[in-house]
Amino acid sequence: MKIVNLMPHDLTLIDPATGKIVLDQRSAGLVRVSQTCITIGSIDLDSHSVPVVEYDYQGLVGLPPKVNDTAYVVSLIAAQAAAKQHPDRDDIYIPADLVRDNDGNIIGAYSLAVV
Repeated sequence: MKIVNLMPHDLTLIDPATGKIVLDQRSAGLVRVSQTCITIGSIDLDSHSVPVVEYDYQGLVGLPPKVNDTAYVVSLIAAQAAAKQHPDRDDIYIPADLVRDNDGNIIGAYSLAVV
């Protein structure tokens, strides 16, 4: 299986059993999603009205066509938009079981997930 990183940062996959890095890949491009913001109401807070909005993610750009034996790793928002716009695609993944260093920075993932 070939993995293509379409996130704006490196993709590092770590074997959970050994802790060894099995993939460390730079971004090969980006999948972008346009969003619209719709005001759906408001919440009153101490005599102030705080708008409540809903985001609608559309306009998926940069997602390559499906290729046999290829997995595309994208951001969560891109994966959610792809699932909505292309429900037949089974080749889109996000990093899961994130691994953090002592300062809380993400340094990799133990697995991939579908949305």
